[in-house]
Amino acid sequence: GTLTIEPKGVATQDMTVDTLANVAYNGSEQKQEPVVKNGNTTLTKDTDYTLSYSEDVTNVGTVTVTVTGTGNYSGTTSVTYRITPRPITLTGESDTRTYTGSEITLTGISVSNDGEDLVEGHTYRATAEAKGINVGTHEGTITADKDVTIWAGETEVTRNYAITTTPGTLTIEPKGVATQDMTVDTLANVAYNGSEQKQEPVVKNGNTTLTKDTDYTLSYSEDVTNVGTVTVTVTGTGNYSGTTSVTYRITPRPVVITVNNKSKMFGDDDPEFDGSTSAAQVDAQGNVTNDEGLVAKDMDTFGNVVYSRIDTDTNVDVGMYEDTLTAVVENLSDNYTYTVEPGDFTIIDSNANVVTIDADANGMNKVYDGLPSQVTASAAVEGSTLLYATSADGPWSETNPSYTDAGQHTVYVKAQALNYAETDPVSATISIAPAPVTITVNNASKVEGADDPVFTGLVDGLVADGDLGVVNYVRSNDNETVGIYPDALTATYLANPNYDITVVPGDFTITAAPVPPTPPTPPVPPAPTPTPAPTPTPGVVPDGTLAPVITPIVDALEGAAEAVIGDDATPLAQSDIEDAATPLAAAEHVSCWVHFYIILGIIATALFSVCVAIRRALFSRRLKKYEDNLTGGDDPAPAASSHVGGGADPLFRKGAPAMAAAGSNE
Repeated sequence: GTLTIEPKGVATQDMTVDTLANVAYNGSEQKQEPVVKNGNTTLTKDTDYTLSYSEDVTNVGTVTVTVTGTGNYSGTTSVTYRITPRPITLTGESDTRTYTGSEITLTGISVSNDGEDLVEGHTYRATAEAKGINVGTHEGTITADKDVTIWAGETEVTRNYAITTTPGTLTIEPKGVATQDMTVDTLANVAYNGSEQKQEPVVKNGNTTLTKDTDYTLSYSEDVTNVGTVTVTVTGTGNYSGTTSVTYRITPRPVVITVNNKSKMFGDDDPEFDGSTSAAQVDAQGNVTNDEGLVAKDMDTFGNVVYSRIDTDTNVDVGMYEDTLTAVVENLSDNYTYTVEPGDFTIIDSNANVVTIDADANGMNKVYDGLPSQVTASAAVEGSTLLYATSADGPWSETNPSYTDAGQHTVYVKAQALNYAETDPVSATISIAPAPVTITVNNASKVEGADDPVFTGLVDGLVADGDLGVVNYVRSNDNETVGIYPDALTATYLANPNYDITVVPGDFTITAAPVPPTPPTPPVPPAPTPTPAPTPTPGVVPDGTLAPVITPIVDALEGAAEAVIGDDATPLAQSDIEDAATPLAAAEHVSCWVHFYIILGIIATALFSVCVAIRRALFSRRLKKYEDNLTGGDDPAPAASSHVGGGADPLFRKGAPAMAAAGSNE
């Protein structure tokens, strides 16, 4: 015999083709090969079966693998798998940079997703940007997911990718004020002037000058008035950070002490020596404008000036001794240094004339008081003529100059006398210091949105009203928001060098406007009380259209009532009420027109009822007669009826019901 063995179909029940896992797009062909089994026996590709694939095994989509039996197997079966989009993330560049003052821009893009990048040779078309100038975090932008395209050369392969975009971030950090290309200019030393002296350095970033209170702030060591070293600390703010410092010195203020020339008669005791101290120059506002001279407010703290003559043991003969009068300052303030311009001393023959100036005379050293001051001089020879000048070289005059305004005023004096040689000039200085004046500005306030109030203040220390012109109290800012503004109120005035003026500023407060109260609900006015109708007089018929009809009836009823119950004023009342009685009235009874109306209504109703009853009876009788005519009852026969077609006694009169009228014509 013959044994014929036929191929087994690969799609039969005990044949298995394993499912295939999906794969991500990688730009190349991806032919997955399934495992084919006959029961537990794994078949061999190209011996037991062959594999064929759908057309596209590279790009995203579904791939169908067809298993075709061969050799001992036959038939076909298939299995599928998917090529899925390759996930990638395009991330904009992020970085942290230091502030430069110019715009910083980041444009880079990185592509990755868990280590996977674009397929080699593929490129993306997208843009990203993160930019900024000032310190802070600047969120960037990047092309939206849907707008990114991927290319393989000139062929777009975007569909093979699952694209996510993430913008980058630019973080700009403050630049340190102490870094290498930052500069803080050194500060020049300044001479003491009695006021605060806060020097402000120039701070630069390269060639760009920074702005105080925007890019940096300044703070100072404690004492910025008196002699010493001041440290200025520059602290970065805004786009700058860190600190650096610079110093300067407040140096002692130089003062010149000029010793006045003096003379004496031979054999006399030395006179009292004196001189003057150079004063600081001030402008019309009282501000010191130079770097030397005694500041007016320091006259009592400068030190004790002691004048003296040198070489007193040797310079005793008649003659003129140059530069022998000098001065020293005891307990000198640390804020000053001084130099001395010495004076000359002359010893005169006892037979010669000499001029003496009283250095302690009233007005020689004083604070401005508005009064004139002059030197007080005398000559040794009686009858001498004193000549005065404001310079050692003249011109000379017999008029003694007087001074009222603040300042250092030096006067020279010499004497002429008959038979005597003219004396050498001697000098003295009238020192008038500016008078201290304090202008205190009062604090003020207003409600937000209101006009400024009239500002006020107090001036203390003026010698005469009007010396500062009209003092106006004003606000130094124009803020209109709610808040407290310290020292915002100040004063303006006409400058006067005779005064050392201090303005004590006032605070200005703007308070929030009060919330207007909710207006109360206006009360509902009460309904007007109706004017009561006039109370009818009992027994009197009121006026109206019914009066002519009612009056005769009322009169008739009153007559009938009197006939029945008499004319007693209170017929229903008893004078004495017994315990078992049922009184109907305990006081005087007065007849009322209302009662008459009630009685009249009863009578009218009765009359109407009678009329209705009579009308119905008459109608019934006529209806009966009509029926009898139709039926031949007790009345004459119908043929003899005299009612058909009308007659002297019709059943229905004008106004009878329509149905009855129709029936009468049938």
